[in-house]
Amino acid sequence: MLKVKCNICIDVSSHGDTPPTIVEVEVPIPEKEWESELGMLVDEIEADIENASYEDGIDEDDFADGTGYYGMDGYAYDCNPVQSRMAYHLMNFGADMATIMSHCSALGALRDALVAELEANQPEKIREIQMLKDMKDLDADDDEDEDDWNGKNWDSLSDRAKLKEMITGEYPLDLLDELARRIG
Repeated sequence: MLKVKCNICIDVSSHGDTPPTIVEVEVPIPEKEWESELGMLVDEIEADIENASYEDGIDEDDFADGTGYYGMDGYAYDCNPVQSRMAYHLMNFGADMATIMSHCSALGALRDALVAELEANQPEKIREIQMLKDMKDLDADDDEDEDDWNGKNWDSLSDRAKLKEMITGEYPLDLLDELARRIG
């Protein structure tokens, strides 16, 4: 088993009421699952680089001065130029951390790691811990037909969709480094 870092916003259901509480957890993922996902990500990034039209005004040379990126969640994240390039291409084809964790069938393991982290270090988060413990069927088949969270429909989302919404738009820097190493 490998340990993959993932950042979770544990109070996403109360979005806007208070500053978000972000928790970093290490999620155990079988090496075979992780390698398969990395292979797919590398293929997609290479295709994105090769076929890029850069309609948004960015080209490969622009990454030389990159100091971060804006995640799909709209927040800014710091990183070096090579990591910024990898993050850009991941986002360009929709590979956020929630999708990556889902592809690895790791949402259940993510929930378990998050519950353990909160119970050990933030036991006062009773409501959040119980919400996570109540989540079921996290690694079930695809949920493409589900509604996305719009800030008002939290209670109508499946547990799987809720947990995916809680995963921040930040990529682990070691993931970005590994992708850059494999792409060259």
